Amino acid sequence: MKKLIALFLLLACLTGMLAACGNTDNDTGTGTAPQVPEEEQTTIRIGVLSGPTGMGMAKLWADSNAGTAEGSYQFTLYDAPQNALNDFIAGELDIVATPTNTAATRYNAKQDVQILAVNTLGTLYLMEKGETVSSIADLRGKTVAISAPGSTTDLIFRYLLTENGLDPESDVTILTAPDHDTLVGWARMGKTSDNETFDVVMLPEPKVSQLLLTEEGADYRVCLDLNDAWAAVAPADTSIAMGCVMTTTAFAQAHQDAIELFLSEYSASISYIADPDNLQSAAQMIVDAGIIPKAPMAIKALPGSAIAFLSGDDMKTALEAFYSALCEQNPQVIGGALPSDAFYYGAGGN
Repeated sequence: MKKLIALFLLLACLTGMLAACGNTDNDTGTGTAPQVPEEEQTTIRIGVLSGPTGMGMAKLWADSNAGTAEGSYQFTLYDAPQNALNDFIAGELDIVATPTNTAATRYNAKQDVQILAVNTLGTLYLMEKGETVSSIADLRGKTVAISAPGSTTDLIFRYLLTENGLDPESDVTILTAPDHDTLVGWARMGKTSDNETFDVVMLPEPKVSQLLLTEEGADYRVCLDLNDAWAAVAPADTSIAMGCVMTTTAFAQAHQDAIELFLSEYSASISYIADPDNLQSAAQMIVDAGIIPKAPMAIKALPGSAIAFLSGDDMKTALEAFYSALCEQNPQVIGGALPSDAFYYGAGGN
């Protein structure tokens, strides 16, 4: 009898041990391995500028709002580049649109920045009332009103004068307005706030279209596209490269897949916005995003806004030539030196 009881207890113990062993892989007792949650998609916070630098983002922004973009994005619109830059430096943005010289300046100041793509080429145009100017050489002896002394636009203009054999200090009289809006006001009045008159005014899009859509500006004509003037004197296959998007190296390395997806979708967005066949719909997207206030201005400005997408080695080639031209006038406008190869995302293996 005692042997039977001992055998019974042994069998009960073995049954309990087997049951316990069946649950060691899963605390729920289901006998299946626990599910590991998928990593959440990276949401990229993007600072967009009003004007041409932001126009190419409009399609991606619209797709994101509609839920049809592949990536996850959060957009913030800025009227002033410095405000966007401040938020980027504060870590509130992952990608920011900015002038290309600003990106180089931050890099040369030993800040963690890396340029992803050029998004805007030359948007500068000479305008006059009359038919006297068709080349830079025709500016000899004339008075030209420009904006933002010491800025990239100022340096581009002076570079083009110099490369065409004109001395900016003696062959041309340059009047400078503090900003583009003031210059539009001067053009509408036909004189500066100090009652000085001028023959030619240099404006970027969309300010060109803004002027032409006013009653006072209707007599102006675009007499020279500075992209053409640049192509005539700059190194072959290079362009004025005025606007870009940049990130930090740390963010690019930590979220390479998200960055690559963004660049793919951003390139497609720019292609759509720049396509003349999409002019009406592209203009409406730009207005909906607040990048340009009104559709007629967006429609008129888009063809001359030089929306583009240059990345990798193409970006590096264009920017090095552009930066070199700026350095001839004032090296400090890009922080004193040409950026190193590490500055250019996707170029030369970076």
